[in-house]
Amino acid sequence: MHTDCLAHCLTSDEKRQFDEQGFLVVRDALDPATLERLLPVVDRVDARERTPTFGSERLLSFSNILNEDPALADLVDWSRTFPKVWGILGWNIYVYHTHLDVSPPLSAPP
Repeated sequence: MHTDCLAHCLTSDEKRQFDEQGFLVVRDALDPATLERLLPVVDRVDARERTPTFGSERLLSFSNILNEDPALADLVDWSRTFPKVWGILGWNIYVYHTHLDVSPPLSAPP
């Protein structure tokens, strides 16, 4: 893990928000270059896993995704998010279940 992660440790406000709301939004967690690297991977898995009977209007949920591409494995200890995880869960963290979910675009706002 790179020491850049120390600049992204969980703040007391983030911890309070997580405790109160049960989630945390990490804005700009992925930089544009990383997104450019990840999007083709996601598109490749989506294209492979969708079948003619499993249309594009349905949520695709694919498990055990880390072995699909090194770009996905790089996210496990991503410097902008991992410090938030260990700030909430503590340092003894394991990866035991991973998913890639692709949601279809909404035809109208909810």
